[in-house]
Amino acid sequence: MELSQILSPMVSALVLAACAEGPDYVAPNAPKACSGPILSSTAPAFAQAPVQQDWWRPYRDPVLDQLVANALAVEETIRKGRFRLLDYSTNHLPREVQS
Repeated sequence: MELSQILSPMVSALVLAACAEGPDYVAPNAPKACSGPILSSTAPAFAQAPVQQDWWRPYRDPVLDQLVANALAVEETIRKGRFRLLDYSTNHLPREVQS
């Protein structure tokens, strides 16, 4: 069997499939904007107000709750360590090393 005998019916089928919708095709309407407790179509994408302290609570996800709790605990530890390092460098290192 030659290549043209195999490709000819395949190309014909593809051409006919491309026309399957017909000339009276009408595109579907675009989906409506999302809205809900977290998303809103009227609110701006970025708010100038500070972020709520418990921004993750509306998701009601215990795994996310645990991840945020762990991150906040580590952040507090890092903050304390940073202040200790700053205090030590201010009080114990010579002035030329501090910069």
